[in-house]
Amino acid sequence: MAAIEAWFSAQLAEAGGGRGRARLATDEHVVVTRMLLEAVYDRPLLDSEALAILTACPEVGWLVECHCRAPLPAGWRKSKVAPGDVPLYACEETGEVSETMPSFNFYARLAGIAAHARQSPELAPQIDGWVSAVVREARALAADTEKKWTGPHSDPETGREFYNSP
Repeated sequence: MAAIEAWFSAQLAEAGGGRGRARLATDEHVVVTRMLLEAVYDRPLLDSEALAILTACPEVGWLVECHCRAPLPAGWRKSKVAPGDVPLYACEETGEVSETMPSFNFYARLAGIAAHARQSPELAPQIDGWVSAVVREARALAADTEKKWTGPHSDPETGREFYNSP
């Protein structure tokens, strides 16, 4: 766990350009990394294996960071958990509870594609189509979700505009 966290801390510090803007790696980075790689390789990986994959395929780390920053769909909430625990995601409308956010499978598929591309660069022309298919599916889901939002509304106290998801 410490090795994965150290890898993310180094990447996030580099992304901050050394100007004090770097984010710190969190337990969530480690948990999501493990979950993504388990989804890609269909088995739990040792920390040494996960670190080797992150080093060889930093795109997986970027996808983890995107996942950690991504907003949840309308009506979904993320639980607060103790360090090292897996957060839970709950849909208020259906009562569904999951260890992964609804878009997790998109990230897992993209991580698998990135790892495959690093291992077999000669497949680059096909990989473009695979990524495009994931993007099309994600956009369709986003468009469906967007239909549920209402607004713009105006906050009576501040006058600021906002949107709402019932």
